[in-house]
Amino acid sequence: MNDFIFRNTEINLGIILPSDIHLQLLAFCESSYPLETGGVIIGNYSLDYKWANVTRVLGPQRYSRHNRSSFFRSNHNIKSILDKEWALGNYYLGEWHYHPDSTPAPSHVDINQMKVFAKNKQLNCSEPVLLIIGGSMDHWSISASIFYGRIFPLYISSDTQKNLSPDIDIL
Repeated sequence: MNDFIFRNTEINLGIILPSDIHLQLLAFCESSYPLETGGVIIGNYSLDYKWANVTRVLGPQRYSRHNRSSFFRSNHNIKSILDKEWALGNYYLGEWHYHPDSTPAPSHVDINQMKVFAKNKQLNCSEPVLLIIGGSMDHWSISASIFYGRIFPLYISSDTQKNLSPDIDIL
């Protein structure tokens, strides 16, 4: 499986999600099913800051709360992980979470939370990325968005689309 490349040509920004990290996200979702789950996206930027390169995703941290239709990510240990990643040249890029048996469309709660993260000085990420996995083990779907003053969807590149497994949909 190839890397996932998402882009929005209106704002000329994109995200590269390596296939091994995508599989890790699916494993987190499988182990949480039928409850929502989520975590943090870590990575770096291209020299022109047009591309976010995902290098790591964190699963739910201790004290996170999982429900059928909501997820609260605990901040337990996040700062120390991000500090170590910062020293390696990696940064907080945004959030990911799972909508079991549902579409990966961002909800109003998701969008409002991204606005909060964009203004959070400690995260130092004014344009956070949001990845949402939807569905279940039988059929997965994924969406990517970036908060850039408002929420912008990122679309899968045509090259990536051609190489996708038939059991993965892109919103």
